[in-house]
Amino acid sequence: LQNPAGTSDIDTWDGERVSVVREQRSVFHTNQDGEQAESLRVDYWLLREVDPDPLLLSFSAPVYVDDMRDALAELLDAIVSTCDWQEIELSDESH
Repeated sequence: LQNPAGTSDIDTWDGERVSVVREQRSVFHTNQDGEQAESLRVDYWLLREVDPDPLLLSFSAPVYVDDMRDALAELLDAIVSTCDWQEIELSDESH
């Protein structure tokens, strides 16, 4: 998948109880030395069937060498793949 502007890659996968939509893109800016610098920006939307509201996790990291981009994306995917959340029932006693 790719967004219509072609500036990012979009991917999806299903976990045990959570589905994930990932958008990965490079963001370029001028650093303090006046040089172009690249950052990797990755947004993850975690979705559950029982909850209409997704959880958004956003990460950004500088990219110093081209090989680093894929390694960072793999690391972030590994972190997000461990995410899960459950409903918490609050009793009157806990207030």
